[in-house]
Amino acid sequence: MELFTNLYKQDLFDSLGIGVVGLGLLLVRILSFLHFAPVFSHKSIPSHFRIGFSMFLTALLNFKLAQQTIPETGFSMIYAIMANIILGFIMGFTANLLFVTVTAAGEMMDMAMGFSSAQMFDPSLGSQTTIMGKFLGMLSIVIFFSIGGPEMLITGLSNSIDSFSIFNPSINFNVDKIIHLCGDIISMGFILVSPIVLTILVNDLVLGLISRASPQINAFQISFTIKPCLGIITWILILPLFFTCVANFFSSASRLF
Repeated sequence: MELFTNLYKQDLFDSLGIGVVGLGLLLVRILSFLHFAPVFSHKSIPSHFRIGFSMFLTALLNFKLAQQTIPETGFSMIYAIMANIILGFIMGFTANLLFVTVTAAGEMMDMAMGFSSAQMFDPSLGSQTTIMGKFLGMLSIVIFFSIGGPEMLITGLSNSIDSFSIFNPSINFNVDKIIHLCGDIISMGFILVSPIVLTILVNDLVLGLISRASPQINAFQISFTIKPCLGIITWILILPLFFTCVANFFSSASRLF
């Protein structure tokens, strides 16, 4: 009987209202994050699955709401919704940059090996992509799952609730951290592509010297045959190092959050 009596107490309804608002704001952040996060944002993932999985994560992380402090002066609902959308977008887009870097490295490899003319349309990206770019993109997804990448994303999303309040999130941009992060991503792309690019560069220098010493040899035409073979052989030799390099790159992605 006391349970039904407590249902009509004003403080219970007030706390219930705050709890519903908190769940709604948390759902907004998770939806925005999954819409741009790697793997989950792929076009092969149905929208209703993302919505259902977002609701599941909201129910799973609802205990975090009890640790949130409500501002004494109140909060603007429109500001809180927009701030959570922007925060989820920033986290998802930044994590997705890791895959974009690997795909871009594959496209640079294709350009060096002469495969850039063999392009295909990628429905998931909505644009043209090259052979190695598509292959490395799919390979990076396999490596991402092998190191527990989805669990890392969910852990980072949970940690963001502690760092940025649900009700009144204040986003402070650390310019130095953003600059170092962009530098690490760019350097990672060069590390992945540098063995093949340097090998092709040495091949071009050798063919240039041969053409200079013996003008009768058409080095330009020979390069069309040598470059793809040399690039593929180099790629097979560095493949174990590629797995290690990409796995370490994805494992250090927790600092993004």
